[in-house]
Amino acid sequence: MSLKNSFILIIFLLVISGHKSLKAQIPGEFQQQEDTLVKMGTQLWKTKSDSVKLQLNEKMTNKLMAVLSSEGAFEYPFDSLKGISKLKDKDSRFRLFTWNVPLSEGFFHYNGILLTERGNIVLMKSGESNLTGFPKEKIPLDQWYGAIYYSLVEKSYNHRTYYTLLGWDGHNATSNFKIIDILSFDDSGTPFLGEAVFKTKEGLKSRVLIEYAENANALLRYDYQKLMVQKGRRTREVPEWMIVMDRLAPMDPSLTGIGRFYVPAGDTYDAYIFKEGYWVLAEDIMVENPTLQAPGKKAKTR
Repeated sequence: MSLKNSFILIIFLLVISGHKSLKAQIPGEFQQQEDTLVKMGTQLWKTKSDSVKLQLNEKMTNKLMAVLSSEGAFEYPFDSLKGISKLKDKDSRFRLFTWNVPLSEGFFHYNGILLTERGNIVLMKSGESNLTGFPKEKIPLDQWYGAIYYSLVEKSYNHRTYYTLLGWDGHNATSNFKIIDILSFDDSGTPFLGEAVFKTKEGLKSRVLIEYAENANALLRYDYQKLMVQKGRRTREVPEWMIVMDRLAPMDPSLTGIGRFYVPAGDTYDAYIFKEGYWVLAEDIMVENPTLQAPGKKAKTR
């Protein structure tokens, strides 16, 4: 091999090595950024003043958005970020980050960030938790009501995917909410929440809101359970994937209709089952091992 060819080979190897080093540094760079976010979060959760909390939360939110805008952020797991729920769809079309900041008087400030595979970032903000109630229709993400989404259920019908979110909202000092909502994208790719696909006793709804007492814990999870199906004089058990929830009842009949006094009825469950593009209410589901999930507990205010 000539001296010239040897020199070219060395340069080529150095370039390749440089590219490999650059790629190897990317996870490390994200790790450093994640460590910074973890420290910011630790400081935030330890702070007692509401005003200082909100200032620190704003800084952490801006930092997270800056990190997510970097190339390669969509693939990075951010596993060390505790206190922030991280959801990702099966086809890697988007990632959804949600968290809350506990305030005095039992209220919460919620934040969310939607990151698409193309690198688009949508910031979701709420004020104190739902002082004016939940919207009943479709809403853009900048009109978000605020929640922590802990589960993403994907269902398809007629070449369309329904991204169903299960969430929790601490609401106030007397009650909590469990929420079922739909995340969708319009033709231009703009995301929104709420679609009239829930067939309830009260008719078709854009989202399901389940209010219950502060000291209670209402089950809401996607699970493989049994549905009792009546056919003629016979009843048979049909196992199926469904969104399972506690049947709630007032602590006293005189409190009927006041959600903050509702608690699980005990060993009675209902569910939503996906059928032909709709989530259809089914009552009296057979539930085995109904272990309650952590997202039902309210974070302590400081």
